[in-house]
Amino acid sequence: NNVGLFGMVGENATIRRLGVENFTIDISTAKNLTVGGLAGASYGNVENCYAKGVIKVTYTDTDTNIRTTVGGLIGGAYGGSVQMCYSHADISVSTGVANKLVVGGLVGSLSVYAVQCVADGVIKVNMSSPIFAIGTVYGKIADGVGASNCFYSDRLKNSSSENVSANGVEKTAAQLSNGAFYTTLPMKWDKKVWNLDYASGSLP
Repeated sequence: NNVGLFGMVGENATIRRLGVENFTIDISTAKNLTVGGLAGASYGNVENCYAKGVIKVTYTDTDTNIRTTVGGLIGGAYGGSVQMCYSHADISVSTGVANKLVVGGLVGSLSVYAVQCVADGVIKVNMSSPIFAIGTVYGKIADGVGASNCFYSDRLKNSSSENVSANGVEKTAAQLSNGAFYTTLPMKWDKKVWNLDYASGSLP
């Protein structure tokens, strides 16, 4: 089951210049699940997009073979690319067993290159056993790909569960809330797309 504004993005598709705000995804389930604010699973290209909202997943089964993949923007990015996107998501997952759990602030499972993306928000996971993979930008990453110039806020790392591993480059929330930061990156974020004319506040 793929859950998001788009359940699944096909391999020939491109989502560009789209944001989803003030969403709440609240699921109680005993099924395999891939969840993201913008897309559950993506095999296409996602560019200049963002997601701001809440994702809450509660498991009602003790089956340790259940697969759960959660990301603030995309649950699982399995094809295409992810470029110049951000997520500001409050993610919480509650389960009493060590099922196959993958959680990332931006992308849960990353099998493609992510370029110049940002993750903010908070990640809380309540489990009675060790977690499979959970991280600030991505939870799990495939061999041969990477997250180039991807950042996470110190707010995300400091306010999340202790078992969240740091990946990507840490910046202060103040740095990421300054529009000038995004114009200094190798691939400058486009002012025609993003609101970058501010010195402080929220993400673009």
